[in-house]
Amino acid sequence: MPSPTRSAQQEPQASQALLRIASRVGHVGGWSVEIAGGKVSWSDEVCAIHGDPPGTSPKLDEGLDRYAPEYRHIMRQAVQACIDEGTPFDVEAQIIHASGQRVWVRAIGEAQRDETGTIWRIQGAFQDISERKAAQEESRLLTERLLNTLESVTDAFFTLDCAWTFTYVNGEAERVLERPRAELLGRCIWDEFPQALGSPFESGYKRAMNDRVAVQFEAFYPPLQIWVDVRAYPSDQGLAVYFQDVTARHEAQAEILRLNAELEKRVRLRTAQLEAANRELEAFSYSVAHDLRSPLRTIDGFSRLLEKALPPDAGDRPKHYLGRILSGVKQMNDMTDALLALAKVSRAPLEPQTVDLAALARSLLQAWHEQEPAREVKLRVQEPLPAWGDPRLLKLVMENLLGNAWKFSSKKPVAEISVGSERGPDGETVYFVRDNGAGFNMDRARELFGTFVRLHEQEEFKGTGMGLANVQRIVAHHGGRIWADAVPGNGATFYFTLGGAPSPA
Repeated sequence: MPSPTRSAQQEPQASQALLRIASRVGHVGGWSVEIAGGKVSWSDEVCAIHGDPPGTSPKLDEGLDRYAPEYRHIMRQAVQACIDEGTPFDVEAQIIHASGQRVWVRAIGEAQRDETGTIWRIQGAFQDISERKAAQEESRLLTERLLNTLESVTDAFFTLDCAWTFTYVNGEAERVLERPRAELLGRCIWDEFPQALGSPFESGYKRAMNDRVAVQFEAFYPPLQIWVDVRAYPSDQGLAVYFQDVTARHEAQAEILRLNAELEKRVRLRTAQLEAANRELEAFSYSVAHDLRSPLRTIDGFSRLLEKALPPDAGDRPKHYLGRILSGVKQMNDMTDALLALAKVSRAPLEPQTVDLAALARSLLQAWHEQEPAREVKLRVQEPLPAWGDPRLLKLVMENLLGNAWKFSSKKPVAEISVGSERGPDGETVYFVRDNGAGFNMDRARELFGTFVRLHEQEEFKGTGMGLANVQRIVAHHGGRIWADAVPGNGATFYFTLGGAPSPA
């Protein structure tokens, strides 16, 4: 067991050792200046902070000259005031390290007086605070970047602490809220915006704060007459709120709804007017076509009687005239039948079911081939070719399209007629009828589906010019569309769809 004397000797040594360790860890050293002799004493840690070897003891002026130029005057004044009046000081400044680098330090000084009250020495602490200053500068830069970011964002932004007090308000928030941030910072949101109480703003913010969940909502704020889109995010410090003035968007949506309602009203009115006009036109067409039959029958009957009454020696000219009259009557009858068919197609309700267009095509083409067995015709019909529509009306479509293909390919040594389907760009089924016949000039393609439209002379190819008009009306009746592609002398292809009809099984 150590003797009391030895223990007493060791305690001051241990204390000094601990003090040295603490000085090194905290980068803190001690210094003193005796007034009478001007003796300056630096601890080893103070020497280390300056980059000088232990035991360095400069003169007072030399020590003060180690401060960076912009701090020398401040330190001289502080030291002199402490010497003359005993005024303590605590200054943060930069010194010039022995290596030439700048080092941030904290210098603390106070006066020591003797029993007469005379200042005989000043002393203090000296600490290297470079790490703290670096951390402070980094924090300052981060804060500055954050504030610059928050000021530059297009959203309005503010933060609230847990007591609902504004802690930050960016420039966009000032603009939207029409309040300078100086009036808001440090004040309670409910005191500054009492109209928000009892509104979606209060319930949304309190839900975010109390339940610690992110909240997004849109609401109207009557005092400012604005709609805002709000996003509130909770944190340990309180609440961060982003919001945008979306009044223009709401007004645009309201205007779109108003225009849509007005447009729907106009469409209903125009549809009703169009339906009425179509009914009147159909009735007129039916009436005209029906009423034409009686005078046509009269002309036809008397022309035939006149033909029988001609004497044998009447000559060829009267017979030619009567032939032309009878031919014209037949053509008028055909056109009347076409008008009646068009009116009937327009009025007929759809009774859709699955229809095999391939079977229809083969039946029609077989009948025509039996009527003209001498013709050489190559047929290509896709099997099967299912479609969904009214069987009676789809038969009329195929009769007209295939009838045209048969007719307009009649002058070819070998006629080629194809019937099939392909997949359209949007996935719908597109049916087609193709031939290698006379074709037509695409400059007149828009005229194809009009009533009594003919792209070829009557003497070349007979017809009423009503077939494609009927086809177009039937296809439109099914919700589909029809178009054509052709080259004069090299045939034509007619394409059609059946609209929104369900796909056949």
